[in-house]
Amino acid sequence: MVYLQKNTLNYNIPERGCMKISKSDYILSLKYPLALWLKKHKSDLQTEFNEGILFQGNEIGLLAQKLYTDGKEITYKPWEQKALVQTEKFIAEGVETIFEAVAQTPLGEYCAADILTKNDDGTWTIIEVKSSTECKEYHLLDLSFQYYVFTNAGYNIQNCYVATINNQYMREGEIDPLKLFKIHNVTAEVIQLAKDIPQNLPLIRNIKNGEEPACEIGKCCSQFFDCQYITHCWKDIPKYSIFNVLAWDKAGPIFHKYKTADLKVLPKELFPKGKKCKDIECFLQQKNIVNKEELATFLSELKYPLYFLDYETIFSAIPLFDNTHPYQQIPFQFSLHIKKSADFELEHIEFLHQMKTDPREDLIKKLVASCSDIGSVIVYNQQFEKMVNRDLAEDFPQYKKEILAINERMIDLLIPFRQRMLYRHTQNGSASIKKTLPAFTEMSYDDLEIGNGGDASSLYLAFMQGLVSQPDDLFANLLEYCGQDTLAMVKLLDVLYENA
Repeated sequence: MVYLQKNTLNYNIPERGCMKISKSDYILSLKYPLALWLKKHKSDLQTEFNEGILFQGNEIGLLAQKLYTDGKEITYKPWEQKALVQTEKFIAEGVETIFEAVAQTPLGEYCAADILTKNDDGTWTIIEVKSSTECKEYHLLDLSFQYYVFTNAGYNIQNCYVATINNQYMREGEIDPLKLFKIHNVTAEVIQLAKDIPQNLPLIRNIKNGEEPACEIGKCCSQFFDCQYITHCWKDIPKYSIFNVLAWDKAGPIFHKYKTADLKVLPKELFPKGKKCKDIECFLQQKNIVNKEELATFLSELKYPLYFLDYETIFSAIPLFDNTHPYQQIPFQFSLHIKKSADFELEHIEFLHQMKTDPREDLIKKLVASCSDIGSVIVYNQQFEKMVNRDLAEDFPQYKKEILAINERMIDLLIPFRQRMLYRHTQNGSASIKKTLPAFTEMSYDDLEIGNGGDASSLYLAFMQGLVSQPDDLFANLLEYCGQDTLAMVKLLDVLYENA
């Protein structure tokens, strides 16, 4: 064992003979104890990780490593004994910066540090690299466990930093890691949190070894955004429940008090007022809403020809193209259904960039040429399309006038559904196009290979990153999905006319 300068912080170490505990075990135990138990006892419930997300995380990690020119990387997984041996070997050889360095306490708590680098005075610094744009609570918990493990493995940890993405960084040529990352000194917060770890470790072992914890669903489920066990925990919750109509901090206590989330059972005085109250009334009485006067007013704003427009975008933590910043929405595809008059047959124009280059200027040219300069441009949730257009106008000023003119002609088809001018009880309180379309037509997204915008974005980003083996199949599925979005708007507008 290589001797390391000991940290002077004294920990009350639990007795020997306990199971190994990882960093993820520790964080789960504090926030989502049921998820920790399920991780050990119900591994079959876990869903596959998104390959694109893993790839992006790896790419961010590799860029952060470029902050150091003399580092060496551990080539084994953190839970493998070889990773620990390799880490100690590098230290014995005098390596001062180690990527994915692994440490383990005498009792078996272990973890890897994204970057472990030696200071001039012989102490060490840990840097945790994150893809978010700000430092968050769980980042501190993450680092506190690393601090605890490395300290009790013999390292004198002097500093703890979190490296996050600088969303103001603008790419010009090769990525500059010094500008891409923001470094946050969180040493004091981490040391304070680490003091709680010794008393928490027995609780973790009790969770892993004990009976399945009670399913305390509620606000924690919304915070644990990537939980793999939602389907398991929510199997007895109706699709439309108190959690759909009240905020988490209000719905949770009601659920735990009455032992149900079923709107058909809960006391009516618990329900909210206004629009949500109308939704619940429609649900309970199986009735619908039609406001002919308001529908007629909305429809009177439309001017032929009608252009039904939908974008698909990608947004990457690492800017893919020059003159773009992290997480900027980059449109790579549009669908445009055109109805020149009430009697004209429907036309369809589509664009999908099929090269690994910046798609924006080609998209702009085709969009501007296809939309003419008269008529209403119909979208579903105009906030998104207008934002994309404003960004395009800013980045491509030679087309600014034409792009912003499209925004001036935009009509939001979401409005009559969101304002309950037209509503069916089967929408379950949602005005999203995924709910309104099957509620009013025979169409749905259920049979599509790509069924939502998130999947379209992540799959196309995977193509740009070189992870897609059969791009032609992907392109066909993307065209089908985006085309359905605008065809759905055509059908929903017909529904509005039928009910006005």
